[in-house]
Amino acid sequence: MRVRKHAKKITMLEEKMMDDGEMNTRECHDWLNARIRFGVTMNWVGNVLAKCGLFESTGSEMVGGPSGSYRILIWDSRRRHENE
Repeated sequence: MRVRKHAKKITMLEEKMMDDGEMNTRECHDWLNARIRFGVTMNWVGNVLAKCGLFESTGSEMVGGPSGSYRILIWDSRRRHENE
């Protein structure tokens, strides 16, 4: 794993996905910010999820907001699909 600073939290997030199922990027961001002292940015979360190797993107969903609608990715643990 290339993430050094919060490696334990990233593996805890992966274990949570193994237990509870898929999470979108915003849910991952909120979960990590609740557990990391000074928090992380949304860009950091997206980069870690994409480049870490523990996670894979399984789709996307549209989210509407006051500034318009946009897509966020849905992530799942890569180990879940290897076991099936």
